[in-house]
Amino acid sequence: MNIMGRQRIVPSVLAVTLSTGLLSGCTSITDFLAARFYLPVDGVRAANYSVTTERGVGFATRDGISLRADVYHPDGLSKTPTILVRIPFTKTISNTFLSGIVARYWAARGYTVVIHGTRGRYASGGTFYPLINERDDGIATLQWLARQKWYDGRIAMWGGSAFGHTAWAISDQVNPGPKALFVHIASTDFRGMFYPGNAFSLESALYWTIRSRGDRDREVDLADLDRGAKQLPLIDADNAAIGDTDFYNDWLLNQMNDEYWRKIDGAKVDGASTAETLQAPVLLMGGWFDPFLPTQLADFEAITTKAREPVASQARLIIGPWGHASAVELPQSDKMIPYRQESVRPSIPWFDYQLGVTDAPLNMARVKLFIMGENLWRDENEWPLARANYTEFYLHSGGNANTLLGDGTLSTEPGDDAGDMTATSMIHEIPFRRPAVLC
Repeated sequence: MNIMGRQRIVPSVLAVTLSTGLLSGCTSITDFLAARFYLPVDGVRAANYSVTTERGVGFATRDGISLRADVYHPDGLSKTPTILVRIPFTKTISNTFLSGIVARYWAARGYTVVIHGTRGRYASGGTFYPLINERDDGIATLQWLARQKWYDGRIAMWGGSAFGHTAWAISDQVNPGPKALFVHIASTDFRGMFYPGNAFSLESALYWTIRSRGDRDREVDLADLDRGAKQLPLIDADNAAIGDTDFYNDWLLNQMNDEYWRKIDGAKVDGASTAETLQAPVLLMGGWFDPFLPTQLADFEAITTKAREPVASQARLIIGPWGHASAVELPQSDKMIPYRQESVRPSIPWFDYQLGVTDAPLNMARVKLFIMGENLWRDENEWPLARANYTEFYLHSGGNANTLLGDGTLSTEPGDDAGDMTATSMIHEIPFRRPAVLC
């Protein structure tokens, strides 16, 4: 789940150099090395500003919770557009460093950047519970931003996964509200992500639970994950993996509870969904192997067909060769396209255009797809593709398709095969490659 903090992005010697530069105040060295080895610079306008950082600034919510942020200012500008990133992660040295180099990348190009902790995380007060407080706290954050001396009326939001949700949670807000969003590997339908085909995404829920239970995030031990995944009944899976956890229990027990999920995914307004009531253009970026992809594609279709103009026509979609915040090895190749760099690459051109920071045109296809196997990018004008041909496949059995060495087949021809079943636990009988899960 930790998009900024889980991947080694530079060789170890360089990482030490960068960390030393940050801690010693040699931020010019940090910026140079980060741009040289990590952040995209090709096709992006040059950095023109030095950056000053304020740490631990913020406000108290109506219920008395202190929400804190690190704010990165471009020197010499009194009024600027703002990029808001609300982070639901522990404020470790690593997370502070990684979020800081991205923030400085934007601030050096004229944006004030606010790296803001969600409730119970990143030095903010309160008790952590994923997703459920982000609308109220997000609206309060927008109102706080509007009172700041640098605020010029323009806000953009960037984020993926759980902190992509923080953008969706307030995407219907105006004056103050975001005027552009860049959301990756997240959707407006967390219930749909947790229940694809109405089956509970056990490993995704357990991974998140192990990582985020309590007052600090932790690294996930796959032995804990496997132990929990084998536990029955499912209500005890969190107990076996890490300990009884309120949000895991709620995700499992509230599948059909619309009131619970409205607090996360948003309430429909006059029958319109969160994607349909979007008030600002959004760039969506997903991965072919990410569990959010089906609901993210549904968001794009809803936006382009039902959102108001110019939001509908300005929406953009990128689908790349990624899992959840991770690169995958390409077919017939030993190369990978790094997710984290690509999640930053379009941000400056996108925000510049939507917020009117420059007069450069938006040279961005409506839809950009990575074609697996051919291992190339292709521009498209729509999604779903009108020229697509859908093929139905049918499962067949000779009566013993219920084991690894059974007689099951898959074909394009329907049949009237007799069903077969097994009473043994499929968890222990069938080896498998892990499906698209949060990680």
